[in-house]
Amino acid sequence: MLRNLAWKKTDTRKLKPEIKEQFRKQIIQLRKSGKSNKEIAEIVSIYHTNVSKIYTAYKKGWFESHRI
Repeated sequence: MLRNLAWKKTDTRKLKPEIKEQFRKQIIQLRKSGKSNKEIAEIVSIYHTNVSKIYTAYKKGWFESHRI
């Protein structure tokens, strides 16, 4: 019998600001390297919708002081 082995996703709301910043930087670098939102979500263990939100915010300049 096969079991559904889902990875536990990280709740980024509970993370310290410096850890959130590391997530953002990693997500942005991975998107720039051509990875899809779903691929990145699997790598960093967050939902792909959050990856999309973070990258969209970056493109709009919301993280202007943290350009990568």
